[in-house]
Amino acid sequence: MQAKVLRSTILKQSTAPAKTLLPQFKAELKPGTYDIIRWEFATNGHQKVTFADKIAGYQTWMVWGDDIDCEGESKQINLKVPYYSQRDNQEQWWRTCSTSSHAMILNFLKPGSVTSDDEYFQKHVKPYGDSTDWGVHTAAFKRFGIDSVYRQNLDFNDLEKSLELGYPIVIGVLHHGPVSAPSGGGHIIVIVGMDKAKGVFYSNDPWGAGFTYINTNGRNVEYPINPTLDRRWLVDGPKTGWGRLITAIDGKPTGLG
Repeated sequence: MQAKVLRSTILKQSTAPAKTLLPQFKAELKPGTYDIIRWEFATNGHQKVTFADKIAGYQTWMVWGDDIDCEGESKQINLKVPYYSQRDNQEQWWRTCSTSSHAMILNFLKPGSVTSDDEYFQKHVKPYGDSTDWGVHTAAFKRFGIDSVYRQNLDFNDLEKSLELGYPIVIGVLHHGPVSAPSGGGHIIVIVGMDKAKGVFYSNDPWGAGFTYINTNGRNVEYPINPTLDRRWLVDGPKTGWGRLITAIDGKPTGLG
């Protein structure tokens, strides 16, 4: 596998600005083609690249995404997850994004479990607590034989692994404000696929196509990794993403968690 460095760039041991790093934690890389072992998307517009040979004492570096073109590992996944809009929910349509999102995953994993997101809310959420409570949905899934875990330390690698194993992921994002300064109390969407070559994840967004929502159909929307999900999902930096991983179905482990 190879990577093409398009222009002189600064390799860094973190995604912090180069000027803030000590000399031993950064190195200049000239344009050219380099052998690499692997690469993945990181935060703040960077890619995490493991080179075949060490450079300035390190093998793995953070590289500004616009300065490097990594080949290989062109993954395209798009799971056929049913879509529910929260806008037509019978109750609390303005705040039931989590209900609609979890209902999508439930009917993907176990088709026909509920007839709609409204049924999921009325029978499996409302009697047990608030729709915004992650624990309520954990318990609801458990009653259908689905074990899952809610975590606040996820990263893009977790999304990729889950999709590769065939499981969509519910995540929480900040959907208000510009991408440079996202805000709001949080919004729940479903990650249903990815195209690594394009640098996007596919989402079923129950509120519509974000993050302007001019289009209210949020089925299979492309959300860029950089500079969208890295800022709206990984709000506090690497490994700070909120989301739910499916850990077992009817007692059979998924390999996640």
